Amino acid sequence: MKNKNKIGFLILFFLCVSATKSEAAVLYAVSKEKNFGIGSEFEVSVKINSGEEAINASQGKINFPADILEVVSVSSKESIFNFWLEEPGFSNETGIVSFAGGTPKGTSGNTLQVLDIKFKAKGAGTASLGLSEAVVTANDGKGTNVLSEATGLDINISTKISSSQIVSEPIKEPITNTAPEEQVQIIERVAEKASKLPIAPEVRVPFYPDSSKWYNYLTWDSKSGKANAFWDVPDDITAFAFQIDTNPNSDPKNIENQLYTGKAFSIFEEGIWYIHVKFKNSVGWGPITHYKISIDTTAPLPFEVEIDSLISQNPTPKIVFVSQDSLSGISGALIVIDKENPIGTEEGVFDLPIQSPGKHSLLVKIFDKAGNGVEDNLEYEILPLPTPTLEFSSSSVEQGQTVFASGKSEPGLLVNLKIKSVTGEELFFGSTNSDSEGDWKAIIDKNLPVGNYFLSAKAINEKGASSFESELKPLRVRAKVILSLGLFDLTWLDIFIIIISLILSGIGFTSWWLIKEEKRRGAYLSIAGRDVEKLANLVEEEINKLDLLVERKKSELNLGTKNEVKNILEKVKNNAEKMKKYIKKELEDVND
Repeated sequence: MKNKNKIGFLILFFLCVSATKSEAAVLYAVSKEKNFGIGSEFEVSVKINSGEEAINASQGKINFPADILEVVSVSSKESIFNFWLEEPGFSNETGIVSFAGGTPKGTSGNTLQVLDIKFKAKGAGTASLGLSEAVVTANDGKGTNVLSEATGLDINISTKISSSQIVSEPIKEPITNTAPEEQVQIIERVAEKASKLPIAPEVRVPFYPDSSKWYNYLTWDSKSGKANAFWDVPDDITAFAFQIDTNPNSDPKNIENQLYTGKAFSIFEEGIWYIHVKFKNSVGWGPITHYKISIDTTAPLPFEVEIDSLISQNPTPKIVFVSQDSLSGISGALIVIDKENPIGTEEGVFDLPIQSPGKHSLLVKIFDKAGNGVEDNLEYEILPLPTPTLEFSSSSVEQGQTVFASGKSEPGLLVNLKIKSVTGEELFFGSTNSDSEGDWKAIIDKNLPVGNYFLSAKAINEKGASSFESELKPLRVRAKVILSLGLFDLTWLDIFIIIISLILSGIGFTSWWLIKEEKRRGAYLSIAGRDVEKLANLVEEEINKLDLLVERKKSELNLGTKNEVKNILEKVKNNAEKMKKYIKKELEDVND
């Protein structure tokens, strides 16, 4: 069994190292204090912030200056990992602590414990602890590296030994994870005279803003390793007392006469802590405010999800999952089927919703009230019912006609029928039942548009178990016939096309005839115009001849006759010219 575990873990870490990177988790080193003296011993913890990603393995090296620090011991007692490729080890000669561990169950949280390293300071200076060759793998079955950042730590070693206290001096600079607009301020003023005891302070802790909730991070998750408690200081206050411990009813004894609007504090261990604050004025000490801070950084215990059957025809299998959390308690679970939308539940027994036939993946995540999580997964298969057959179905119908279908199935089952378009759009859904012999038939009265479709059948039993869909049967819907001419059936579309064709043919013929007639008339009028013009020219020539003749014979005519003849010729000539112009214009108008 040990050899099998080692081989399995070697495969796990091969995937861990070779996986593509998908940023999510942070590997970091932390210490309760950063200032120590030569000869001091102190602990540094290696932790993981997995965010919302469940992880199952990690490896890396912690590098330290061997001339300043030496490792006393390395402990994995509180680690989330319970399998080790080899036990965490160290070398004080090379200045390296190495680890490579994993767990068969995925876990998530903001402060997942990996290692505790006890150092001893042997030289003065700044000891920079760095993390290298680091990997954190997701619990996704692929060994995906989700490490986004590996953060080391600087430890200052001086010739004097420094003390470590839970409560530290007030700070005047803003710290990480504290609202940047609010800082601890010094109060410099003369207090007003009071007439009664001061009120209880209203304590605000932006790092842990809700006193009724659980949190999964410690103050050393901030860069300073500290958080701030804030309060407003009334004008009559002359002193205050501040204390933090695990006693819900403590009377704070740490009295300070220098007034501040807040106090920095550090919490390095999970549990339920209380900030105790009270004010003093000229009358005396007022009531105490006890601000509760609940911290749980440990994930619930690993568990195994169980299912009533890994392979069955039951479409709603029952699953059971149980875990425990000794501090904040279990808040609930998320059930994820086939990586679809998660289902929330507070119960440890759950009937899955109706599942389709085939193989499915199941992931169950259990969370405590602080948001730490642990998960397990499995695969199961839902067997299909026998697929019904479509022994007969209408292959071609007129629009508006009913569609007939019949076939065989298991006795007493519901048979669902679907008609889909060639693009997959569902246009009809209906059901029928198979009889005691397994025979079923259906009449589908659906006025489908003209086109091509597919008909299919699927069987369902009373529990919701289903078969696979049957083979697709083609269905053609034709336009309705309104006129039959021997071998030819005419639909409305056919008649419409014929009418349009006749109209277009008539318009074409009429246009052709008019064009032809217009050309013929144009040619006729052109010839007539030329003939009229020739006739007018001949008349004009004859008149001119007559005019010359009268001119030659004018000696033989008396004056009266001569003038009369001349007037007549002039009138005839004018009338001929007018006739010529008039006839020509009329012909042009007709032609236009």
